[in-house]
Amino acid sequence: EACRAAEQEIKRLKDVMGGGDENANDQIANTVSSLPELMERKKRVDMHINIATALSDCIRSRNLDKFFEVEEKIMTKTTLEESVLDTLKNPNVGTAEDKLRLFVIYYLSTSDLPDNELQQYIDTLQEAGCDTSCIEYLAKLKSVSSLSAPPQPKLTSSTGGYSSMSNMFKYVKNSSKF
Repeated sequence: EACRAAEQEIKRLKDVMGGGDENANDQIANTVSSLPELMERKKRVDMHINIATALSDCIRSRNLDKFFEVEEKIMTKTTLEESVLDTLKNPNVGTAEDKLRLFVIYYLSTSDLPDNELQQYIDTLQEAGCDTSCIEYLAKLKSVSSLSAPPQPKLTSSTGGYSSMSNMFKYVKNSSKF
């Protein structure tokens, strides 16, 4: 008697929910069978979201956007809102590597940096925990390259004809015929 009552209740609920339709049962079966694949896809999406969140947190904590902006302005010779030295002195901005990278870009983009200013930058970088041995190498490299760079002659002539550089190349070309 109790079994029949339970069976009747199940049939009634099935009819109320539309469970008498075979299509609905097939849809439920398909959904249940695709559940593992959907869970795997959700796991991959969650992994990518976690990676993106970690990257975003890292960028924010190191203020890489500020470093990028300053580096971009240095390379395009645009006026900076804050001096490079002030940025390097700020303990709340970036890591030692970020500060060293910023200074290297600044140093290589600057044509003339007096020795006393260079020493100020080196001291500031060392206080920030940077290994400044590369700066000494860059200074030597910069001095050697400035010595070896030949002065650029003017390529225009007062007569509007060939420049003195062109005449020199003609002379070398003609002298090689002898």
